[in-house]
Amino acid sequence: ASLPTGVAALTSRATFSSSASRSPESGTRAMPHTITEPCIGVKDTACVDVCPVDCIYGKGEDLEMVFIHPEECIDCGLCVDACPVQAIFPEEEVPANWRSFIARNYAHFGLTRP
Repeated sequence: ASLPTGVAALTSRATFSSSASRSPESGTRAMPHTITEPCIGVKDTACVDVCPVDCIYGKGEDLEMVFIHPEECIDCGLCVDACPVQAIFPEEEVPANWRSFIARNYAHFGLTRP
């Protein structure tokens, strides 16, 4: 299936690897997005449907929220606009009162935040 215009452009600018997404221009790791408290109990999953790299997990699972895999996220931001409860933030912009969700997100995938 082909990706919508814009999404194809976003994904073509990222390099995928099993260990982390890296920006080809800078060689630095893309900043993953984090899903926070407003998702709990809502779990709308519109974010899952718009993710061009399928890095959001938990849809159809018995979890209270969905999680973004930090090593698969390409920082495209499509999930942010799709979320009806404004629960998704770039990692560096997570509000102070929800910063614990960053570690929770990494832990869900058995990872430690770098």
